[in-house]
Amino acid sequence: SRSDLPVLLEHIQKQTGLTLTANDLIKVEEIDLANSHFIMWNQTLKSIPIKGKYLRLWTQNSQKSGPALIQFEAHLSDESAPEGSFSLMTTSSGRLTRSVALKAIEGLQKEHHDLQVTKISSQDFWQNRKLVRQFKINGKRGFFLVDISLQSGRVINSSYRDYPQS
Repeated sequence: SRSDLPVLLEHIQKQTGLTLTANDLIKVEEIDLANSHFIMWNQTLKSIPIKGKYLRLWTQNSQKSGPALIQFEAHLSDESAPEGSFSLMTTSSGRLTRSVALKAIEGLQKEHHDLQVTKISSQDFWQNRKLVRQFKINGKRGFFLVDISLQSGRVINSSYRDYPQS
């Protein structure tokens, strides 16, 4: 049921050997659908989401027996934090990674003829045991995605996507 996250985690542990607690997950969505109830949690490491790792749960309400499991999906990782200590980027280094991201899109801006920056947002996540900050930089006709390693300060990936045309 919806409130039985510990039961699901126990089932996952029995099936896979992966031991997780509710503290290893963060709820990102909960919604009533036409015929069911849906909840999604992202797996976290040191309170930061691991990219592409999640637990999804669908239940159906029954007046007689309460919530009943329809389906659950688990895409989880046994990833652990990298050896040694690390600290999250401070505000000043956050500005540094932002300037690296803006520098990284200069060539893409010219290539895609989208020179205007209207909004910048970022999120941190773990990917392949590396801490990454992804910037989404909105332009006039599309948006840029820039992934920066928070350990090295280097750009890992950058891309441009046009907004959908109607």
